Amino acid sequence: MKTEVSLSPEVDNYVKFFDCPVLVHRDEVGDELVRTYENGDLVLMERPWLNCDMKFLHSLMPMNPDDKGVKKAKSRTLLAPLDAKSFSTHLLGRCFPGDLPRARKFQDIVRSVTSQIHAWVRYAFPGYKIVDDQGFTWRFTPSEKEGIHYDSYGVNPEELSAVRLFVNLDTEPRVWRTTHKVDTFIDKYGEQIGLRSFVGTHPNILNAKINNLLPKDLPYHEIKFAPGATWLVNSQTVGHEIFYGNKMLAYTYKVDPTTLRNPEGDFLTRSRRAMARLVDRRPK
Repeated sequence: MKTEVSLSPEVDNYVKFFDCPVLVHRDEVGDELVRTYENGDLVLMERPWLNCDMKFLHSLMPMNPDDKGVKKAKSRTLLAPLDAKSFSTHLLGRCFPGDLPRARKFQDIVRSVTSQIHAWVRYAFPGYKIVDDQGFTWRFTPSEKEGIHYDSYGVNPEELSAVRLFVNLDTEPRVWRTTHKVDTFIDKYGEQIGLRSFVGTHPNILNAKINNLLPKDLPYHEIKFAPGATWLVNSQTVGHEIFYGNKMLAYTYKVDPTTLRNPEGDFLTRSRRAMARLVDRRPK
């Protein structure tokens, strides 16, 4: 099954295909991958590459979407010590009720996959100073039509960049809709939706403000990520929604922005410069 991309003529084409997930030729493919990611583009690698029991993952039924802990099962809870004594109160006890062996198998897969992804990201982004690699979730609950948005993480005004990696672990495509990069959005709609009133707001908080003011008719690309496909995109930079999907993993690596090759393409810089352009323009 191939990934299908339907492009909107109204949105820049920032979907870039790469054919070498293990980056055997890092000096050629890797440099281009880093440049592409730092440009705010979506890096798409169709070929499955993770070494794990995918048949076991495919056999798992979607879990309870009303259980917030299960919906975005986080690293510290997924990999917490698991034994017969802790099973009843462990997150995986809710995911695999009464079945400790399957819970252990799942945890072993999470641990192995995490190790593989950690190694790949460090290999693919040489020179990056990763300050936090524990921001990962495994999502085995149905998601659909969540609405286009720009990610905003609480009220913490961090001055960090990020590498975000996603993998479709389902047997069906995972469908995303993606719209303008945040700086393009501010250039196009900032005056119309009143963003001048948020001048000086930290970009992370500004994203939350933007989400409350988004026009309902935003153009979008539609991407149907094939089973096993991997994609990297800064989801604070690119507006997106999960339109349909059941099983995926998402890994976030917080990075010292001074170690980027092109800090100009970073989310924080893009957002601030777009807001500065908005201020410089005369109100209509």
